[in-house]
Parts: sequence; C-alpha cells; structure tokens
Amino acid sequence: LQDSEGRCTGAIEVIRDITEQKRSEEILAARETTLKTLLNAPVDTIALLDRQGVILDINEAGARRLHRTTRDLVGRCVWAFLPPEIARERKAWIDGVFVSGDPAIFDDDRDGRVLHNEVYPVFGPDRSTVDHVAIFARDVTDWVTAERALKESEQKYRFLVDNVRDIIWQASPDLVFTYLSPATMALTGYAPEELTGTRLFDIMTETSVAMVRDRLANRLQEYRDGRRVSATVFEIEVKRKDGDLRWLEVSSNPAYGPDGAFAGFHGITRDITERKAAEQALTASEERFRRIAGLITDFAYSCTRAGNEGYAIDWITGSFERVLGYGEKEILALGCWR
Repeated sequence: LQDSEGRCTGAIEVIRDITEQKRSEEILAARETTLKTLLNAPVDTIALLDRQGVILDINEAGARRLHRTTRDLVGRCVWAFLPPEIARERKAWIDGVFVSGDPAIFDDDRDGRVLHNEVYPVFGPDRSTVDHVAIFARDVTDWVTAERALKESEQKYRFLVDNVRDIIWQASPDLVFTYLSPATMALTGYAPEELTGTRLFDIMTETSVAMVRDRLANRLQEYRDGRRVSATVFEIEVKRKDGDLRWLEVSSNPAYGPDGAFAGFHGITRDITERKAAEQALTASEERFRRIAGLITDFAYSCTRAGNEGYAIDWITGSFERVLGYGEKEILALGCWR
C-alpha cells in the first residue's frame, strides 16, 4: 500500500491453500516415474514419434539399440540414426499408419539383426486424426535363426522320409497308426491316410496277429511294472489292399512324451518277402537233401586244411554212422585219417 506521495505504508497478502495441487503434482510425478520404469523394463524398443519422425519419447532399450542415450534422442529425427535404406522402408510403413490409421507390422534386417516392428496409431482429441505413432520393436534374430534351422532340418527329414523305400511309422500304445510315410502305398497298396487311425492288426494274417498280441502284452506289462519298454524286431505277414500276402520286418521302439511317460511306438518296416521266399526255398532244399542223403548206403564228407595243422572234416553226410560206428560230432572232433 502507498500513500499520496508514493511511499509504502503497508501490504496486502493473499494466502491460498495449494495442498491438493501439491498432492496432484506428487501423484503425477509418481505416475511418470512408474511409467518410465515400465517403459525401461522390457528389452524391446518402445518409442513415440510425430509425423516428421521426431522422437517424442523412447525407452532405454531403444536408445541403446541406436547407440545413444534417451536424452540424446528425444526431440531429434529418428531417420538420422538409421541406415538410409532402412530409414526409407520404415518411413514408408509409418507414413502409411498416419494416412490410414491402421496398425502396421513388419520385419527388417539391420546390421545382421532381424527386428520385428509393430506400429500403432495414436489418435488426437477428435479421434479421427493420427497425431503420433507408438512403435514396438523386438530383436527376433535368434528366433528367426532357429526357425530357419528348424525348417532346413524338417526339409532334410521330409526328403529322407518321402524317398526311403521303408515305411516310417508312429503308433499309439495299442498300435493304432498316427503317422505313416509315403512308402506305405508301395508296400501295402494303401495310402498313408487310409491306414492312419487303424490298427496294425487290421492288415495282418491271423498267425501274425496272435504273435504280435503276445509281444504287445509283454511290452505293456513292462510299462505297468515300471520298467523301460524294450525295443524289438519281428516279422509279420500282412495282406495288401489287392489281397496279395507280403512279409514285413518291423523294427519297433518305444516313444515317450515330454513328461517322460510312455506314449506309444515308432519304427521302420521293410518288405522281406523275397528274403523269406529264399529262406523257405533253402530250408526246403536242405530238407530234401537230408532225406536223399539218408537213403544212400555210402557216405560223403569234405575236408579243409588249416596251415600246417593237417586236414579236418568240416562236413559229412550219408550212412557214416552205420559204416564207421561214430556219430557226427565224434567224427568232426577226430578229423581226417584217424
């Protein structure tokens, strides 16, 4: 207050209660701190850009990816920190979000690293104009590398499975097929999808069914007893779709799930019809030879010589026991000229 001559004679003070304002400011500061903590927790890039590509905010992971600090980047154009080709591609995607208002998802490769980018529009108060874009970028290099390696491995495996002449198969514990390779058609006359969901017993002869049922029962008992289910190899006779009978050799191994529990069987099956025919022909021939040899009154034998040790009988047939009075084992033990 001043008098007529302009001298200060007093003062008027206005005191206002700003407690609520201070509390609001403190709450706002705490929320900003929490938000910064949340933004900086992920290893993914999180950034907010305007239409010119100016960085309005960015988390620490994003700043490290650009080899800068957040303080260096905020307020500056992001395109200046990217290789020209990458900058052009990303700008095209982001400009598209500003125009369309629709999110954009894309991958790009920078410095040997693959980044998965998701760009989302941030609308203004009118909810029709895109004012900013929020960007989330994740380094997926390891995942992409693993996926490529997996695809290459699957392609190699698929090539082998599709071209091998033997059947590669998988089945449940009760021998219901869950997978059969393409060779199924050539060996059985059935397409793989025709047998998938059916039991092995459905195409076997009765004799083979009985044998496999016994084997299966033994292996399931192993599982119930807490023992590890054993691998096995056996021969079965099956009926092809055209009615022809074929002999197959089955090599079966137990299959276990991720939890280690017994999940069924898998294995390889090959056609051994020609081999079985040759074995049966050889057995029949040997039987005929033994019958003929038993009818002759003389005997025949074969000798071999091992170094300076003299001769030894390695084979003898005919009526040697009647003529010599020795059994086969005795003669083989004696050798020649005794």
